Amino acid sequence: MSNCNPIHIAERIIELFPGNFPEGRRSSDPFQILISTVLSQRTRDENTFATSKALFSLYPDSKSLSSLKDDDIKHLIKAAGMFNQKSKNIIAISRIIEEKYNGEVPDNLKELI
Repeated sequence: MSNCNPIHIAERIIELFPGNFPEGRRSSDPFQILISTVLSQRTRDENTFATSKALFSLYPDSKSLSSLKDDDIKHLIKAAGMFNQKSKNIIAISRIIEEKYNGEVPDNLKELI
């Protein structure tokens, strides 16, 4: 694939499998996509959507999440399962994005990993 940009890849997947990505459940925000991916681990899509919506309605970006403790968001993401570990990961990712990348999700795989 000539374009390895994560946004381009995500857009291409949505084009190829539109039924798997209903309108209203998509975000074009790289940070929200990253955090939704964390929430999606070992849970159903419905739970990922509901918990993402609840979380991002209060804390839409890395700046708002980075100042929290993991206990502050557990109740919002409980439906996604494994909320103890996921809350720690979400806060840690938010802090890294804020401190190391000035609030912007890296656009290359090397830095993202």
